[in-house]
Amino acid sequence: MEDKIAVLGNKDIVVLFKAVGCDIFSPAGRDKIRATLNKLIQNYKIILIQTNYAKLCEDLIEQTRISAYPVIVVIPNKDEQNNYALDKIMTDMERAIGAKIVVEEDKNDR
Repeated sequence: MEDKIAVLGNKDIVVLFKAVGCDIFSPAGRDKIRATLNKLIQNYKIILIQTNYAKLCEDLIEQTRISAYPVIVVIPNKDEQNNYALDKIMTDMERAIGAKIVVEEDKNDR
């Protein structure tokens, strides 16, 4: 298992991660996305996955939660209107520390 970071998502987003040394993957189609994530799970310790890809692979991501590696972090799409990625991060944090973290909304964001 490599110590490098893999990023799985749309080409326009993942190319930014290549600049900082991450290995990037941008398959098209549900089956190719799932197959790619399966390979990454076997070979990488850290995987960043874009929301639209994560939604297609929730079962695979959930299966990794029982072991320390790989760590899979959902990153938001650039036009994401919901809190899918944030909800996943908060759930992971709750599991890690054993307590729910309450985040207050900034009144200026409304």
